[in-house]
Order: sequence, then C-alpha cells, then structure tokens
Amino acid sequence: MHKRKVTPAPDVPVTLVPQLLTIDQVAAVLCVGRSTVYELINEDGLPYVLVKGAKRVPVASLNWWIAQNTRSTNAEIHEQMCRSAAQMNERGPVSLEPYQNTNAAKKPRPKRGTPEK
Repeated sequence: MHKRKVTPAPDVPVTLVPQLLTIDQVAAVLCVGRSTVYELINEDGLPYVLVKGAKRVPVASLNWWIAQNTRSTNAEIHEQMCRSAAQMNERGPVSLEPYQNTNAAKKPRPKRGTPEK
C-alpha cells in the first residue's frame, strides 16, 4: 500500500477566533464591569464553562443569551405596529375635532409697539 506524501501547509498566518471569552472580555462586549458579569452568571443564567477553575463564556452561548434577553426585536416591534394599525381600522375613522386649532377663529394680537385699530 502506498503512503501518500503530505505536503506541509505554506507559512500563511492564521487568525484564531476565540471560542471562549474571559470575564474581562465578556465585560467589554457587554459594556459592563466584571462584577456585573459575575452577577449575570450567578443570577441571570449567563452560560459559562470552567477551564481549570476559571470561568469562561462560550461565544455562541453569549450570543444566545443576548438574543434571549433582548426586550424586543424588530420583528416584534413590526408585529405590534401591525396589530395597532388593525385595531385602529376596526374602530373606524378617528375624529380630530377635539384637537382642532381653536385659536384659528380668534383675532390675531397686534405686535408690540403698534397702535391697535
């Protein structure tokens, strides 16, 4: 059986993308302090793994946690706007009469310094 000759890879710099973030890195991503990150881990369910006793947050878990804790997405806002528009259509046309400019019928006030006629 032939042994296949393995050609070594050329010397091309490889950029490694971290899969696990330190507490400081998570704090930087979330724009919060270290103690807040620990609170999020201990109280709010931010996933982490222990690596030789050090807490590390997987990038995918951080992205998932952010998505789960985002209050409203564009899709939800769009859905709320559509529901509001449908409810307005069901009620029929809205009268703007109470909001009409009541000052339109009043006589304009003269400018200061000009004699009143």
